[in-house]
Amino acid sequence: NSFKVLKKNFLIHINSLKILEINKNAHYFFTSTSEVYAGSLEKKLLQFPTKETNLLALQDLSNKRSSYMLSKIYCEALCNQFKGNITILRPHNIYGPRMGMSHVIPQIFKKFFLSKNSFFAYSPNHKRTFCYIDDFIEFIIILMNKKDKKKFDTFNIGNPNDEISIKNLVIKIGKILGLRKKIIWKNDNHDSPKKRKPSISKLIKISGYKPKFKLERGLELTLEWYQKYE
Repeated sequence: NSFKVLKKNFLIHINSLKILEINKNAHYFFTSTSEVYAGSLEKKLLQFPTKETNLLALQDLSNKRSSYMLSKIYCEALCNQFKGNITILRPHNIYGPRMGMSHVIPQIFKKFFLSKNSFFAYSPNHKRTFCYIDDFIEFIIILMNKKDKKKFDTFNIGNPNDEISIKNLVIKIGKILGLRKKIIWKNDNHDSPKKRKPSISKLIKISGYKPKFKLERGLELTLEWYQKYE
């Protein structure tokens, strides 16, 4: 649904800005995405940990996956050009209970429980850093409540600690669940970024908060919830 992604993200955003035009005292928090860095990674222009000032490059416009990234970059451009109180947030791999089944951690959980003896897993060499939902929410609440926040600013939100490959993530989840299955590794999914690792030094300086949840503990809490409710 690449066309719908482009169209609907734009319409949602432009209508939000119309509301901000009417209520000029409001402060608008726009959730962008870490995917805005995907083109820079593809063109070897991305540095790690990635700062908000890193150059943003575009991918091939015919790439269906890039439609999400393109819509968010365009919406960020609208924020930059709009005269109003706006904060842009770029979330990096947020996880936790109630996140559905379409992200990597619940997908792995599902495969461990539904497969008989073995299952396929992809992109073993891709690397991520994951941010537990409670830390993510805490960052946002602090930013929203700051009285001296700038009229316009951009922040990465995530946890640059505990970087892990997808292969090691699958192994770790299996250990936490206490399940042993044969994992058949497939090639990397090249449409997905090979690495994500944000710099949140700017966010920590402004908020005074640092992520509290280590990956091991966050995974335990997440998987406990999925075992109970899914």
